[in-house]
Amino acid sequence: MRQLQYDIETSVWNFLLEEGRPAERAMTERFFQQLAMLGRVAISELVFEEVARATPVRRDALIKLITPSS
Repeated sequence: MRQLQYDIETSVWNFLLEEGRPAERAMTERFFQQLAMLGRVAISELVFEEVARATPVRRDALIKLITPSS
């Protein structure tokens, strides 16, 4: 069976960093845990462009999240 690919937009990645919205953060964490079992996450150039415009602290945190670990 072919593995599905999911393109996740920038706002979803941002929810993983939300400290003031614990319910949304927890829901997003569960989403990514389930997604890992369903297919592969794709990251478009647009996401990288949007992340580049974030504040330095947010940008660094997002890059750590969206960059695949080797």
